[in-house]
Amino acid sequence: MVLKLLGAAANFAVVLFLVKKLSITEAGYYFYIFSAVLICSVVARFGMDHYIIREVARSQFDINLEKKISRKIFLLFIITVLTTLIIFFVLYIYFLFFESWIKKEIIVPMVVMAILFQAWANICASILQGLGRSVASGLAMSAGVPIINLFLLLTGDYIGLISFNFFIFALLISNAVTAIIALAGIKSWINFCVPSFEELSELLSDGKEFFVSKILQIGYDQAPVIYTGLFLGPVQNAVFGVSSRVTSLIGYVNTSISLVTAPIYATNGFATAKKEGCSIDGWLVKFGFAQLIISIVLSIFSEKILLIFGHKY
Repeated sequence: MVLKLLGAAANFAVVLFLVKKLSITEAGYYFYIFSAVLICSVVARFGMDHYIIREVARSQFDINLEKKISRKIFLLFIITVLTTLIIFFVLYIYFLFFESWIKKEIIVPMVVMAILFQAWANICASILQGLGRSVASGLAMSAGVPIINLFLLLTGDYIGLISFNFFIFALLISNAVTAIIALAGIKSWINFCVPSFEELSELLSDGKEFFVSKILQIGYDQAPVIYTGLFLGPVQNAVFGVSSRVTSLIGYVNTSISLVTAPIYATNGFATAKKEGCSIDGWLVKFGFAQLIISIVLSIFSEKILLIFGHKY
């Protein structure tokens, strides 16, 4: 939970820094590209986060199964490279015909590499979570990229390098550093060998249901930004982007509290809580009231919070 809070705070700081340093049009394009990276990253890794967590956790007590799962995940790393190459050509053609203002030779390679590294970082995070290494998983999945990204942007601003291209470059490097560190954490677990066609077939067959659910989830989160960027333009997308960051604070309260409360009930259960004089229930009720109050306060002052981004929004 602490790592998620740090990641959320760093993400918010990056957005605040973004709208202060770039024009409203450039900010709109950045939100658009950022959402495209998230969606394409899920496509590149076939949305197999939960599949990896489940299979790695299952394999902890079976050496043969662990080797088999390790080979499949190594195969997934290879697949992400091939998928990312396809995404590269699709994005290049799209920017060639529809977004001619962007320097394709600079932006597209950086965006595609960010997609690949983000896919790798999420695969590693899922492996680490399956192995029970929650802190390392949290760094790879939630906190690593935004914190490194913020550091790079502040450094770039200090030495006078801030531009739209530098923001994309910082996004690439933050994903790359996080992925490399995460890969170092799981390299002893991965089985580096040539997987068979049968294992490829099994991987795609087992993971397809996870792919659909993950695509629907990320689509629900990012589709409004993509739609606004495609059909309404970068200015409207920038306004929508900063507004959604304010409203997401309310939703994040719910998520953060559930991360605390869910394990309590999972570990102790309602019956145990009742035997203990409902002490756990009482504690959760206090959390619920805190959640309600914070949500109301954020809703009431949302317009003033939005002004933090500047009057142009």
